[in-house]
Amino acid sequence: MSRSSNSEKECKGPQMRWRQRATDDSGFGGNGNPPGECVDTSPFREGEFSLSRSAGGGCLTRNFKCYFPNAVHVRTLLTNIDLIEFESSIDGIFHNEVHNSIGGLMARMDAASAPEFIPHHGFIDKIWSDWQKRGNNETYFQDIEEVLPGTNYLPREMLDLEHLPGGICVVYEDPKSVVFEELRC
Repeated sequence: MSRSSNSEKECKGPQMRWRQRATDDSGFGGNGNPPGECVDTSPFREGEFSLSRSAGGGCLTRNFKCYFPNAVHVRTLLTNIDLIEFESSIDGIFHNEVHNSIGGLMARMDAASAPEFIPHHGFIDKIWSDWQKRGNNETYFQDIEEVLPGTNYLPREMLDLEHLPGGICVVYEDPKSVVFEELRC
């Protein structure tokens, strides 16, 4: 994800570049500006984009706290073979902390209305997929005999993203970056 802000500070995270140039009107926009933290760049700027009524209407808000896990954090996470530690890290640091670091709408219960919500969760899914490819499927999921809520599927049927029920195949593309190649596990 990318783009701009009127701030001099630059926040970066894996596959995300939140701040670039104050004049950049592409991508997801940058940080919100006081007093209401409304985004004033990109197609999501105030006046061009407004939230649905279910999300309270009004402008898209952000309030960067500037903590984003980086490629080294991702690599460290992927080397963790313990499911409980992995799940705790991905949920707490990579998911929740990024929501809170973006702030504004992403830190609220209706965060799904933010344009960056789906790419953020897609990246969380990619990390999970990369971790699984390292052979970390854990027998825990194999032993559960209750179907997943709202489905007719057992958890073990959802472990191989390239062979999901119904012929669904999910493949994540690795970032094209020298840094990524150097840090690849």
